[in-house]
Amino acid sequence: MKILLTLCASLFAFTTLYAKVPFGVKIGVNGANMLNLPEGANNTTKMSFYAGVFTTIDMGDKFSLQPELIYSRQGARIDPNQLFPDESEGLISQGELNRQIRLNYINIPIAFSYNVWGDLSISLVPQLGINLNGTDRTIYNDRSVKTSLNGIKRCDLSLGVGVEYMIWSRLDVTVRYNLGLTNIIKSKSDFNQHNIKNGVLQLGLGFTIFE
Repeated sequence: MKILLTLCASLFAFTTLYAKVPFGVKIGVNGANMLNLPEGANNTTKMSFYAGVFTTIDMGDKFSLQPELIYSRQGARIDPNQLFPDESEGLISQGELNRQIRLNYINIPIAFSYNVWGDLSISLVPQLGINLNGTDRTIYNDRSVKTSLNGIKRCDLSLGVGVEYMIWSRLDVTVRYNLGLTNIIKSKSDFNQHNIKNGVLQLGLGFTIFE
């Protein structure tokens, strides 16, 4: 995993230094949820954040290509009594007040953008997600308990659609929705039969450091 992340970072450095293309940073908020959870999970949106870097490659007057490397916190809020795969591939059931599933990803999206009009663009964004780890956090009246999740697949494929508006030459605001295409639960888990996927709505800013 460390080797893969090092290779991705090296690719961005090589692209920006030698290909002399724009390089920037992104930061924003995630409204994440998990789709197709079992009946009774009562899952709701979990708010968190994402941050990363990007580069932009012009493909003509209207089209551009934007590879990104993003750290993203995802998951969902669920019913405290809902079962979920734990670190031993078993199931746990605990909780009183609040329960959150947190899934930490390194996402590698590639945005294919088309300039619709003026500073407004739309994009289609295939994405590879690499799960770093996951936790199941249950909040009690007097304490909170965290359990590591080991039932999550390492890779997650998704497809996003987005709208981007350039506020000025170096700053843009982006709204994007990423829909998971693959089941994120390992086959050995009983949850595999539910075909659980990630769904993430993102709102953020992108700042081009140099062009």
